[in-house]
Amino acid sequence: AIARLREAFAGDLVVKRGASGAWLVRRGGVRVERVPAPRVRAINTVGAGDTCNGTLLAALAAGADWPRALRLAVAAASRMVASPQGVGGLVRRHTGA
Repeated sequence: AIARLREAFAGDLVVKRGASGAWLVRRGGVRVERVPAPRVRAINTVGAGDTCNGTLLAALAAGADWPRALRLAVAAASRMVASPQGVGGLVRRHTGA
């Protein structure tokens, strides 16, 4: 499957794998970096993908490189699924609101 993805996309590619974390397939498909997800007790998975995507984009916009941005994104999504408040729990923790 990764070989087909390498052929289809020229740039860096993220493959989200839920509780297993994510893969970062580097440009040209030369190497795959695996980012494991922290083990958490999932309470509510609604919004996990949005949390991962939003955190990834925010980290990249703030200047993080791809590996660091993906580690932050996977950690944020893991934290979110373990929160009874879902994404709202993350926002309150982050902003102090």
